[in-house]
Amino acid sequence: MNTFLIDFLTLGAIFSAILVVTSKNPVMSTLFLISLFMNVSGYLVLIGLGFLGISYLIIYIGAIVILFLFVVMMLNLQLAELNAMASEYTQNLPLGGIFVFLLFIELYTIFPFSSNAEYKSLNPFKIFPDIQVGILNSINSIVESLGYPAVSNSTDVYLTFNNNTPDVMFSSLLDVQSIGFTLYTFASVWLFVASLILLLAMIGPIVLTLKVRQSVLKNSPLLT
Repeated sequence: MNTFLIDFLTLGAIFSAILVVTSKNPVMSTLFLISLFMNVSGYLVLIGLGFLGISYLIIYIGAIVILFLFVVMMLNLQLAELNAMASEYTQNLPLGGIFVFLLFIELYTIFPFSSNAEYKSLNPFKIFPDIQVGILNSINSIVESLGYPAVSNSTDVYLTFNNNTPDVMFSSLLDVQSIGFTLYTFASVWLFVASLILLLAMIGPIVLTLKVRQSVLKNSPLLT
């Protein structure tokens, strides 16, 4: 039953993500985004990451997406305007397809995916045991079926980036403790960079709005 719920939430998240991009109504796109985060939150809770799942509900759905929904409804965008803007963006679809194809080729050459039994055991779609997880694994299985060797037979993907993984160091900790331990030890530099980016994102709009207000006050006829 647990496996079926995980498969159902995974497929629901993929379907919601597609509807977020393809929906023409911005309000419906925001509602599908809420559905996406709900499916991801349920998936994280079922696999044992309860803290991250609840964080998705509180932060993304309870704050950010609801703010998006209010802003979109206040803008009152017309469907004709959105269709006119969409027609301009569709002109660059062939170029975008080329970049996506090059990205998949780059990922396929970097990550050592293979069709070994250990990767099949990681397949979340247990109802389809013969299907590999992800597009890259599917491509690799097709290559092997044609008689060509796999890209690599590495034991795991993350070992190619860091052989001294911190996983074994906090295996007995809770998920909240392990996240805090990783953030303030192995990822302390990236945490500092993320804090600087958030600080700039907060100060930037304030500086821009202050300049606009000062220019408006100088050009106001009431002050002349």
